[in-house]
Amino acid sequence: MKVVRAYTGLVPDNPLARFVPELERPASAGSGDTGGLPEAEYVEAWKAAAQDPAFRRVQDEQVDSRYFDPAMRQADAAGVTSALARAELFDASIQHGNGSEYDALPALVARTNARVGSASQAGEQAWLDAFFDVRADDLTNPADSDTAEEWRKSVDRVEALRRIARTGNYGLDGPFTVTAFGSGYTVS
Repeated sequence: MKVVRAYTGLVPDNPLARFVPELERPASAGSGDTGGLPEAEYVEAWKAAAQDPAFRRVQDEQVDSRYFDPAMRQADAAGVTSALARAELFDASIQHGNGSEYDALPALVARTNARVGSASQAGEQAWLDAFFDVRADDLTNPADSDTAEEWRKSVDRVEALRRIARTGNYGLDGPFTVTAFGSGYTVS
């Protein structure tokens, strides 16, 4: 809803604007359910909006403010500087969020620090390895039971980056291949 709301504020006459009232109803109740919308029309409107650079810019801004920037603040506070460690914290931010919940990124960082000390104390590679363990454990045993089933299926997100760490490519220097969920993707 935040993306559509911000986009509509920037471009009032956009393809998604007519859906704002219906989107506000579940959003005001803390839900992202779009089941009350005419699906085919909503999908077509989303596809049309996706062609607008302003819509893509709003999406990038939302990702930065909600996930990337908080993850980089956590990385800075933890003292991690490698591209790989920062990518892992960004991925964790997207999946776990940045709030005060036990499963959120700040709590994962705190548990990692409690386990091995800060990155400057343990060394960044040891710290990141411990973070991988803490996050994988959280994904398999989350405090929030609502996420348990899906999160257990997503441990390979952590393992994909752990496999890169094992190659020593902490700078994410390409080309390299990321393998997750049985598929390989080459980054050049």
